[in-house]
Amino acid sequence: DRQRLAWWIGQYKRLRPLLHGGDVVRLDAADAGEGAAFAHGVIATDRRRAVVARVQLATAAALAPPPLRVPGLDPGVRYRVGLLEPDRDDVSAAGGRRSDTAPLVAGVELSGRQLAEHGVRIPEQAPESAYVYTIEAVR
Repeated sequence: DRQRLAWWIGQYKRLRPLLHGGDVVRLDAADAGEGAAFAHGVIATDRRRAVVARVQLATAAALAPPPLRVPGLDPGVRYRVGLLEPDRDDVSAAGGRRSDTAPLVAGVELSGRQLAEHGVRIPEQAPESAYVYTIEAVR
């Protein structure tokens, strides 16, 4: 537990300038009307980076979560979306999957326009859980 906590503290310190200096956004979740999930995050003022958390509060009506859409990024820039998590040992680098039913978004690249209009497919979530995603412009 201490190692996991130390890892998350390190991530907070790394992301602190973005978290305290960016634009806070509340994102629509398709099942938010039911109160089952919500998403929120911070987008850098230069639109080059973002951190988004999706929180699953209760069991969703749909089997798979809707794509995570992130408006507010530069539509003409390509971004790499990754799942921020301390334990990646169970993730196959080639397949990018935790299991047959939970695809990860590790290393997915999409344009800002694609992220806003279509979103990115995200893993299923258990009730009372949260995933944190990083979004960074590809150089």
